[in-house]
Amino acid sequence: MSSSDITTGQWKEVIGVLEDVLPYYEKFNAMNTLGQLGRWRGMAARLATEEDTVLEIGPGSGGFASSLRCGELYCLDPSTRILEYTKKRLDGEHKHFVGGIAENLPFNNDKFDIVYCIFSFRDFMSKETGLRETMRVLKKGGKLCIVDVSIPEDGLLKSLVNVHIYRIAPRLSSLAFPTDRRRMWIEKQYPEFLHTLETFGKASQYPELMVDLGYSEVDMKLLFGRSAFILTGVK
Repeated sequence: MSSSDITTGQWKEVIGVLEDVLPYYEKFNAMNTLGQLGRWRGMAARLATEEDTVLEIGPGSGGFASSLRCGELYCLDPSTRILEYTKKRLDGEHKHFVGGIAENLPFNNDKFDIVYCIFSFRDFMSKETGLRETMRVLKKGGKLCIVDVSIPEDGLLKSLVNVHIYRIAPRLSSLAFPTDRRRMWIEKQYPEFLHTLETFGKASQYPELMVDLGYSEVDMKLLFGRSAFILTGVK
């Protein structure tokens, strides 16, 4: 098990928190990213065309998927509750909602033009296995796009981001919740998200891993003071 992976128990805890906070997901994500959420999603969404067959792994409440313009859209999540919530927001022709996990994608080889992981990659139990699976289901020339947050690796920015994620973000994002839920978010639910971020480790390891696994044209753009990134690669 890689040091960047999480255990099955930790993974289940994160899924449980996501299910509980679905109605507030968009608001607290916008607050945690200091308003950058829409911009980052837009950068990723522009990679898709109206003819593409697209997979999003971990759609959350459907915020990113609702911005996509594509042919066929598949949303995959292990949680039936999350899929049902997303379906209510996105239901329509050419949209499919599938139960499953990134480490064992329930799709044939060479199916998708683009696979997206928008704030879900750090929750993979095994990053390497998930990357192998995304490559398997991509068509030749298809693209993987990951958007996620990470802690800057060194310098003043690392100290500033640490202040934000440990002191400011818990209370700031709690404003997205009703008053009677804020304490639970700060003391119990936010720390679950924080744990996956701490375990995630250095962002720079993931382009290297993708190259090792055979992805080409691997490119990482650091965003917002190097505390977030958009990572792409081609099969």
